[in-house]
Amino acid sequence: ILQEFVEDVKEEVAFEDDADGGVFPEIHAAVSAAGAEQSGLCVASNAEQGVWGVGLAHGHDGRMRAAKLALGLAMCQNQGKLEEFAQKYPEFGRMCASAGLVEMPAKRRKKGGW
Repeated sequence: ILQEFVEDVKEEVAFEDDADGGVFPEIHAAVSAAGAEQSGLCVASNAEQGVWGVGLAHGHDGRMRAAKLALGLAMCQNQGKLEEFAQKYPEFGRMCASAGLVEMPAKRRKKGGW
């Protein structure tokens, strides 16, 4: 998803890993207040578009993947393309639908059969 909006993730996206809450204590507090399990987080941001996303996971690699997805989601919302990408990428669409961000169309029933 993210690579649909930036050509070079390494050049255009800044990642700040915060495994223990020392860098972004206010985000850790908000995550705790929301009832999420305590884990590390990573903030991914794109200064050019003024968008950021937060990924939560216990391991560094998981936090990086989650942050990329969160930033991609934020960019979709920022550019009004959430519905389009939910259709284009079905797993992303299901994730967005489960969060109440989009409504997925009902599955078509196959004609014929029993």
